[in-house]
Amino acid sequence: DPIIALDERYHLESYGYSVLVARDGEKAIGAFRSEPGIDIVLMDIDLGPGIDGIEAARTMLAERKIPVVFLSSHTERELVERTESITSFGYVVKNSGITVLDASMKMAFKLFEAERELRKQNTVLRAVMENAPIGFAVNTISDGQGLLVARKFKELYGIPDGQTETVDDFFESVYVDPVQREAMRERVLADMRSGDPARMRWEDIQLRYRSTGEFKVITAMNIPVPEHDLMVSTVQDVTERWKAEQALRSGEARFRGFVEH
Repeated sequence: DPIIALDERYHLESYGYSVLVARDGEKAIGAFRSEPGIDIVLMDIDLGPGIDGIEAARTMLAERKIPVVFLSSHTERELVERTESITSFGYVVKNSGITVLDASMKMAFKLFEAERELRKQNTVLRAVMENAPIGFAVNTISDGQGLLVARKFKELYGIPDGQTETVDDFFESVYVDPVQREAMRERVLADMRSGDPARMRWEDIQLRYRSTGEFKVITAMNIPVPEHDLMVSTVQDVTERWKAEQALRSGEARFRGFVEH
């Protein structure tokens, strides 16, 4: 409503904000695209003819991350829950007063900055995990769901894409021999249930890749983070070291046999 919009604008400007008003969803998207300096969006739900505020906000967020606060007279549960389907940073009922609206906007800015910092940290962490010589994966402890599997982790275990959604998927994909698979499953799960960090490092596991038949020897370690229901898994390729040790043992055995005879 134009009069309500002007009233809100007046109060916001009295608090030091610079305000642009758009009369419908299409105009709001147009203003958003033409003004890259917009810092926050206050969005009503019912915008008259055309798309509603939820769809307008979804279009904006698909193009640029920005804090969105819904400002509406609607309090119906279904409508409020629809706003939760997109990344919004608050829901303020109209006529709550400029003090409440100002506080909600300031909180939205804080949440947005915290989220942006978290995204930056996650980007750095993912870059490290994807490019490290050691493979990393993260799964939940309670149900074994995989949350993050780095490329190197799949590469070292010989896991095809899309086959590590759970811990069970992992064992099925990695161990070709069913006897070895069940033995490793029982051993690893027992060690993890023990909660003893010393039992969560497994040396010189011999693998035969299902897809290529290539032979690998790996060392794996799990790091439990029980307060967050997370398990961090690492894997390292030790094939060359293992082969060198085997060659050394073979040479020692031949030398010992030569001396004894």
